[in-house]
Amino acid sequence: TMKYLPAEKAVLTGSPIRRELFHGDAEKSLHYCGFPDHSKPVLLIVGGSSGSKVINETVRKVLPELLEQFYIIHLCGKGNLDEKLKGVIGYAQFEYASAELTDMFALADISWFPLFLEFLSCYSC
Repeated sequence: TMKYLPAEKAVLTGSPIRRELFHGDAEKSLHYCGFPDHSKPVLLIVGGSSGSKVINETVRKVLPELLEQFYIIHLCGKGNLDEKLKGVIGYAQFEYASAELTDMFALADISWFPLFLEFLSCYSC
């Protein structure tokens, strides 16, 4: 986009993500998510709410394979929790995260934002 704008009218700032999102407490999130230890890397999946149905279904379909190698934090959107998966060791599902998000970032080894633009609009304000 920058190449299409006059240089004196454009500034490249990068992704608008709040700095405090990078200063969380991994141990706090480990406890909050109910993970037993640090024996596996943590995958944070942020699906959001609108358009997340396919993402949630796909994650849940391959969950057994994912859990062989990862602990999973799944932010699946309001009204999208799967009651059948409550209590699955290594899988923590939440409708959304607020203050806990910083700690989830600290714990996560890999973060996946398939709906990244929706995420930015919700959390960068």
